[in-house]
Amino acid sequence: MAPLDSLEALVEQIHASPKYRMISPDTIRDLLRQELPKHKQRQAGIAAARRKLHQVAAHYLGETDFAAAERSLAAAFAAGSDEAVRQACREILRSHASSRERLDELQEIYPRIWELIGGPPRSLLDLACALHPLGWRWMGLPRTALYHAYDLDERVVSLVNFYFRLEGVQPGAVLMDVVCSPPGEEAGVALLFKMYHCLETRRRGAGWEMVKAARARLVVVSFPRHNLRGRQREILDFHAPDLTARVAAEGWTCRRLDLQNEAFLIVTKT
Repeated sequence: MAPLDSLEALVEQIHASPKYRMISPDTIRDLLRQELPKHKQRQAGIAAARRKLHQVAAHYLGETDFAAAERSLAAAFAAGSDEAVRQACREILRSHASSRERLDELQEIYPRIWELIGGPPRSLLDLACALHPLGWRWMGLPRTALYHAYDLDERVVSLVNFYFRLEGVQPGAVLMDVVCSPPGEEAGVALLFKMYHCLETRRRGAGWEMVKAARARLVVVSFPRHNLRGRQREILDFHAPDLTARVAAEGWTCRRLDLQNEAFLIVTKT
């Protein structure tokens, strides 16, 4: 392992690059600590960390124009029309591969989940949220619900907070790598949508650690039913059985909800 001052210099160097300056330094530090000890040559370790960082930063991201997204939201709210706001949110969600796959089922997802857990939660944690909070108008949450969102990309956090200010949703989004720093807030429900397998790819066991660490009795984990290459069920079949077995080993329960593009595992900690 590189000395701390050398490690921090590397973190600063990588974070200063235009490609990664919007990513939490905690993420960069974590990946360097993970990869450097695996390689005899320091440069090989740095290259491996950069590859992993690219994978983490790029996974499921599309071509979101964050400045244009804010302008679109501002114009929609100024118009004062519910449909204008929904349309602006749809277009932003369409720019992100993961949320684009969810668009056709937005009306169905949340009522189905809330029905299984006894109604809309009054507080929730949206872990590694990406653009998911832009679906707030489809969630059927009470206006007083506390919505805690977390992401490692500063652009995402800024956009979500911009939107939440317009909606009047509290408390908002925080720049946080949940792998490095699991949130300390408590809530009725935690959401980990289409990220369990990404966390497991980043570090084996990280997805399960997040489920355990989430300070919520109910954790809703989702998996895409197709990967980005269009193959059916590959991700779901690989990760869902392992998650279900881990849940059972804890003495917890797990229910499953299958939709066309996404499968949801609702973990109840007992």
